[in-house]
Amino acid sequence: MLPPRDPAFNRTQVRKLRDELGSGGLKLEGPFSDRDGAVAEIADRVRCRARRLAGSDEIKSTIFTLMHQDVLPPGFPEICRSQLEFPFVSGLFVRGSHEQQETAGAIANKARVTLNGKEARRVTAEELTMLGVSVLRSLGIESYYLAIHFDASHLNAALSPLNADVRASAVPSIGILIGKRLEIASLSPIDAATLGVLPISSLEALDNDAVLSILKMSNAWTFSRSLMRDIREEELQVEEEGCLRSMEIGHTLFDGVSLWALEDALSGAEAYRQMFGRPEESPFRSIREEAEERYARALARSQRHAEAAARILLCGALQGEIGSFHEKDGFEEILESLPFEQHTCVSSLAEYFSLVDTMEEHVHRPTECGERDGKGS
Repeated sequence: MLPPRDPAFNRTQVRKLRDELGSGGLKLEGPFSDRDGAVAEIADRVRCRARRLAGSDEIKSTIFTLMHQDVLPPGFPEICRSQLEFPFVSGLFVRGSHEQQETAGAIANKARVTLNGKEARRVTAEELTMLGVSVLRSLGIESYYLAIHFDASHLNAALSPLNADVRASAVPSIGILIGKRLEIASLSPIDAATLGVLPISSLEALDNDAVLSILKMSNAWTFSRSLMRDIREEELQVEEEGCLRSMEIGHTLFDGVSLWALEDALSGAEAYRQMFGRPEESPFRSIREEAEERYARALARSQRHAEAAARILLCGALQGEIGSFHEKDGFEEILESLPFEQHTCVSSLAEYFSLVDTMEEHVHRPTECGERDGKGS
């Protein structure tokens, strides 16, 4: 977690940023809307906590209340931990979960999991950032969803002890405008002691469509991994429910890539590069571009997709085969290299691979798909 801090942007930069952000910093609509009063309830708890604890305020109280509890550093003060009945922990998915979670209220109400004997709600950094913005706006604090960019080599070196699979140079963060100052807060599971001293090279401000775009692409990848696990546990009929869920993954991915076009994101990234004075020969990758690689391209018939499925679906005796997938030409050759007769898990992998074709066929608007209302394809 990054503590709230002023990134020392000059007043001109902050003014340009405010012009770019517009007047939506207090609106509880779109992805930041509540559901069943879940966000309002968290905001009330934050408000009470801020009043009760000396030296606290509603911004700090929001961060301590929401941040991922499973990645706190050793010796983290008990008084600073979340006081929610079901706190938030990090993670990509809940097994079997394939329902859409596209508002802050829905995220606040996500199904609970048991972790170390305690119930919690598993959410991604993107989801938690969306919820954090909503809570702050509920408290009357002007806030926005930002993607903060650090130098990629510095960021990856800082994060590598926590996550060996770091590719991104952007951190989902919250921008809080206080008068003429911009403060940055992050709820991501990252090392605050390390990242707190890294210079911010630039940022992107995401509007409602951009936030939903990233979330939907992330959801599509999450739903695919949930599908893998349910196939492994034999908890669905592949030809029926598996097919329908694959169609939903394709629809979700289409919505994600369509809501925030890559060309628009790249154009916006160039504008932010100029705003923050980065040299022309030193552009940064838009968080949208990173999502394209991390989620959209990975969901195609890619090596990464095959490896992710194999890690979940293949038994322990065959896990060592995954390292040779890069030598194979496509899913069919991968399957041909695995011993079907000796290991039934290979059949599960083949079933999942067959559904990837369905995902790709349904990367279109749901309204274009007759199967949803029983009219046929």
